[in-house]
Amino acid sequence: MFYKSNDEMDAYWNDAFYERADWSKKFVLWPRRCDKTQKLIWLTTAYIGHASWSGPGDAAHEYRWLTKDTYIFELLKGTIK
Repeated sequence: MFYKSNDEMDAYWNDAFYERADWSKKFVLWPRRCDKTQKLIWLTTAYIGHASWSGPGDAAHEYRWLTKDTYIFELLKGTIK
């Protein structure tokens, strides 16, 4: 049986989130961390991604924040759809 390492599983779930997420630009009032760079985002505009995961139970909602520069860079790379 083939087992994936934790790094491979993390990469898989990150790719799945970025393919599924809907992105919107918001003003960040409370401190947040950028998902890619781990920089602090606070009192500025940034992008928030929202993905919903549904299954046999209740739906799960996941949110991730990106700085403006990181969002544009990921958009140009094609990571964000």
